[in-house]
Amino acid sequence: MRKRVFGLDLVRTIAILLVVIVHVFMMNYFQISTIKGTSSFILLFIKNISMACVPLFILLTGYLKYNKKLNKDHYKSIINILITYLVIAIITVLFIPFYFKNSFI
Repeated sequence: MRKRVFGLDLVRTIAILLVVIVHVFMMNYFQISTIKGTSSFILLFIKNISMACVPLFILLTGYLKYNKKLNKDHYKSIINILITYLVIAIITVLFIPFYFKNSFI
């Protein structure tokens, strides 16, 4: 059994929290055209910092995959991710037109 690395878990935790913050801002349609006051500056700062969530996950994945060898097991592990992505994408494409009365086309 491998030991857990605190630093990697910390980066993962921060990235997860930043994803939640990004989605909160997206769901509230937070857009600032001009910065007026300290509160709007702080909100804009938090929004911009939280955009680092996906690059953090990509960096973490690259770090963890650095010494891996490209073999069948490596490519088999990618299949699970692709299947999950495709299922969620299909559900999204089918769900959005009915719920939001909108279409992608």
